[in-house]
Amino acid sequence: MRGSIAERVADHVAALPERSFVAVRDIDGSRTAVDAAFSRLAADGDVLRIRKGLYWKGAPTALGVSPPRVDEVALALGGPGSGPAGVAAAQWLGLTSQVPSTFLTAVPARAPAPFPGIRFAQRPVERLLHSLAPSEVAVLEVLRVGPTVVESDWETLPELIAGLATSGAVRLPILDQVIAKEPHRKARSRWAEFRHTFPEPSAISHRERGQNDLPGAPLPALRATTGKVGVPVAERALTAALDLFASRILSPGPGRSLIHMREVELGTGRPDAVLVVVSSAGLEARLRNGLRLPTLAHARVLESIRTGAPSGYSRRHSNQLTKSLQEIGWLTHRNQVRNVTSLVARSLVVEAKISNWRRGIGQLAKARWACHGGALLMPMENQHRVSRAALRHNRLGLLVARSDTVEWRIKPKSVDLRWMADLWLTELALRSLEAGHG
Repeated sequence: MRGSIAERVADHVAALPERSFVAVRDIDGSRTAVDAAFSRLAADGDVLRIRKGLYWKGAPTALGVSPPRVDEVALALGGPGSGPAGVAAAQWLGLTSQVPSTFLTAVPARAPAPFPGIRFAQRPVERLLHSLAPSEVAVLEVLRVGPTVVESDWETLPELIAGLATSGAVRLPILDQVIAKEPHRKARSRWAEFRHTFPEPSAISHRERGQNDLPGAPLPALRATTGKVGVPVAERALTAALDLFASRILSPGPGRSLIHMREVELGTGRPDAVLVVVSSAGLEARLRNGLRLPTLAHARVLESIRTGAPSGYSRRHSNQLTKSLQEIGWLTHRNQVRNVTSLVARSLVVEAKISNWRRGIGQLAKARWACHGGALLMPMENQHRVSRAALRHNRLGLLVARSDTVEWRIKPKSVDLRWMADLWLTELALRSLEAGHG
């Protein structure tokens, strides 16, 4: 890959398929330099600026880049868990021929600012936590508004939903869970009225579905760990297997969500995986109040202000970060840290290794500060090589991957989580959900 930020941005955009959105935050590097690179690409007609930080790569035409459809823009701005609402939801499902003059979009938690031709309506964060697809959101929204937006017979809606479920476009068990927490009373009662008419849900879970929500096979990823593949490829396969069985490793329990993140920044490297069990209601509240952390350095300075311990940064840098925290709302007018509830109930940092367990333990020792526990993940046939004494000394656990599951061989010793670590893990969980990776 080429070296400068402008070249990296150009390479990233060139690699994207036509009719793709690209966000400035997708590119590592100085935000000012990345913004400038995108501005130049927009001026050259390679991309189309949609809104600050969001661009569109369309098909080139004689008049410039072909623009996105209004529904594409609405869903891109709304983010994961968003979908059409009102008449737009009925049209999405083929229940009306009306074309709304304004595309109403239901978004989980905080609604973005209006956009020409698009309005946003705030909805529960449960939709984000369950990664609802637009068609699933459309079903919920039609249930909210009722027959007034449907041109055809309202009684045909159950048949339509059943067809969507059979094709895999909607997941009935997930809709059951979301509807149970839906604040709209009539939406709940309409779902209860229709639910008994639907087919039995497929045995294939959402986590076992492949691209485009089609059934996928989890076992080849596990088998790849013992095949003749490069070590990085095999270790990625181990991490993918962990994704399938994460809820067996850390069970979230009622009122909590399990977030699985890969290669997130912990200040001491990027571990293969971090599992976080976090309060669902707390995440929703944090999304609403806008208390976010731009960087890990902001979390360090917050802890420094709270405890009086040195942050490790220069006075000038600390002052700059403190000013930023004041603007976000983390500090009161007296420069005291606002009271925030700890949201992370349990957390685990994981390093996947095929055979080099010593390196894995070294990496975990550096990242261990950020989680309640740490664990090495290895194929079953290689786990006997790992020194149990080294695991005990570093208070680490051992996960093993079989052909059909990932399970504990040794559980780690849990330690108390630093306040700063709770803040940063919560921020990473929010980012993961917003990116649709939760």
